[in-house]
Amino acid sequence: MHALASAHDLLVDEGWAGSDMGQLVRRMLEPYRAVGERITVHGPMLTLRPQAGVALTMILHELATNAAKYGALSTPNGTLDVNWQQEDSGGGPQIRLCWIEAGGPPVKTPSRRGFGTELIERSTTHELHGQATLDYREEGLHGELTFPWDESSPPGGSEG
Repeated sequence: MHALASAHDLLVDEGWAGSDMGQLVRRMLEPYRAVGERITVHGPMLTLRPQAGVALTMILHELATNAAKYGALSTPNGTLDVNWQQEDSGGGPQIRLCWIEAGGPPVKTPSRRGFGTELIERSTTHELHGQATLDYREEGLHGELTFPWDESSPPGGSEG
């Protein structure tokens, strides 16, 4: 519920016109207090439509919670890199967001699909109209989300 409230706060701040991708990612990772130290966040300034912002907030919250409980953010030396870019595909512009964990406990592919995996995949498919890939590498989870980007929300400068 906290993640959903945070998404709504960001949208209210922006007058429900959309949300900046960088602000959204940082807001979801802010509780872990390691942004800039163990967590890097970078990509171009992209404005997401409100529905996409809410869906992405829930996905990022799930990924961050799992990283803090079981993954890279559960150990003092673990790192997380979240980056995104706008790409042109045959079907129009899209966003590719990468979530890369390293330095945490060894990762194993789960033996069953849990609520979190279902939430990530369903939200990406049904809300973002995209695709989620979760690769459980021994060194850390590598996740990739690709979804259409509405160009009516113009890109700005770069996030760093």
